[in-house]
Amino acid sequence: MVQTPEQHTYLARLMGYDFQIQFRSGTTNQAADALSRLPDEESSLSHILSVPCLTFMEELRKQLAQHEPY
Repeated sequence: MVQTPEQHTYLARLMGYDFQIQFRSGTTNQAADALSRLPDEESSLSHILSVPCLTFMEELRKQLAQHEPY
């Protein structure tokens, strides 16, 4: 489905060529990337979201609350 102006531009350019899309298995396709590979069920379960937890200010407040003034 062509939806964006960029896709229309590329489609118009590609229509000038005579080409065939051929499937190559992963072992023979040296240029395969993550978008061209189907995910394994096992490996897709191991995706983890990592989010930084910035606790410096909280720790600093605790330390300052425990610190006795001179």
